Amino acid sequence: MFGKHARRALHSGVLLLALALTAGCGGDGEGDGGGGSWAQPGGDATQEGTSGAKPSGPLYTDKTATLSNAWAVKRGCPTSVYLEFRDDGPHVTDSPAKDHPQDDGGTWPSIRWIPPCSAPSKPVLYFDDPVAKVSGSQTPSSCRADIRNALGDGSWLDAYSGRNLAAGDEFCTEFEEHRQVVHFRVTKVSGTPAREIDWSVSAWRTPDEPAKKESYDEPVYKDLPLTLSEEASEANDCAVGHASVFSKSPILKYVKGSMADADILYFPDCLSSPKIRFGERTTPVDGDVGASACVDAVANAAENTGDLELSELKAGQRYCSFSSDRDAVALIKVVELTTGPSASVKFSVTSWKVPEPQ
Repeated sequence: MFGKHARRALHSGVLLLALALTAGCGGDGEGDGGGGSWAQPGGDATQEGTSGAKPSGPLYTDKTATLSNAWAVKRGCPTSVYLEFRDDGPHVTDSPAKDHPQDDGGTWPSIRWIPPCSAPSKPVLYFDDPVAKVSGSQTPSSCRADIRNALGDGSWLDAYSGRNLAAGDEFCTEFEEHRQVVHFRVTKVSGTPAREIDWSVSAWRTPDEPAKKESYDEPVYKDLPLTLSEEASEANDCAVGHASVFSKSPILKYVKGSMADADILYFPDCLSSPKIRFGERTTPVDGDVGASACVDAVANAAENTGDLELSELKAGQRYCSFSSDRDAVALIKVVELTTGPSASVKFSVTSWKVPEPQ
């Protein structure tokens, strides 16, 4: 059964009214935080994409580039210098819209550096797409897995201080729109703050994957991790964890002083006893139910699950959460639980888009 009547109820105002009465308005969350769109980690095999698409596989390995304050000064000290990841290797530019655009006229994927001549007290690297700090030998699959793990535990980066950079620092990012996975490693840093940064860069083109249909048989993602912890909250100065589960991957961001709605909020011990709060209508379920059963369970639930103390959770518990605004449902499974001063909870999340009722 596909729960047609339950879906009709969920798409109507009946459950929205019930949600307002029992749990308050659910939010879109703040977890996206520049997270872009993310797909399930894929394999490393080289293959041809769809007709007319560029083939997947390695683009280049360990090609070098340098971000240099002296280079910036010679060009009038632009406020931003870009390290572009083109098909033939990394390139440095201060005008990505003009220098060697792609065939379609667009700009290449890049990271942005604020050179010391522009901001002497705070040279910073900025990332338009989430970045994971990594270590060891990398492949496209390991890079993508590291990025998704970082998204799921809140350790992903959208900026990095030049003062903290050191030789040996490694990062991975994925530019999904450009079908690129990039591993970039610092080989040398000169000056304090960093006035010259030498990079070694490797890049791969990912397969051209067709868009997924809205189907109960095809999850947006499956069994991806989401970890909320006291340690991460304390590292962010007693920040509240804001998690989104209705994007293309679970995305967690710790935000100090913010109580804004999210799909899941984590309140650390420094604010109260550790607890989580579901922002959308949510109910406990038994077993690894599918999307249709998740929708039915939420539609038929007599009560909504709101706040839960971490002490109330147990490994193996499962919850279904439904977002009417985003036409999506998620199965959220408790995988690991730690209580006490180092409290943490690890979830495994699967999410589906809900087809429109027929």
